[in-house]
Amino acid sequence: MSGETAQPTAAEVQAIENERSNLEQEVQTLRAVIEHYKKNVETRNVTRNVNVTENSDSLTVGTPGSGQLKVYGDFSKPDDFKARLENAVEMLQHAKALTAKKPGE
Repeated sequence: MSGETAQPTAAEVQAIENERSNLEQEVQTLRAVIEHYKKNVETRNVTRNVNVTENSDSLTVGTPGSGQLKVYGDFSKPDDFKARLENAVEMLQHAKALTAKKPGE
């Protein structure tokens, strides 16, 4: 009997096949998740590139402790940039007012 290996039972073969099948499904799921993340990264990069090229100028006003704004625009279009800046200041003031309110006010 030495040197002989025992053959697996039908139940053992079935258990191994089930495990292999489960692992294959997990691999497929992981591949789908990876593809999903790749597409998200590609989409964000495209969006970011468009934003930077269209509004490549920026102006930072204020400090992080008192409220800081970073406004993007085109310095060659001062009226549009001023309007963006005024809107941003208005939004900052609104945010400060909301956070200064006490609960129930």
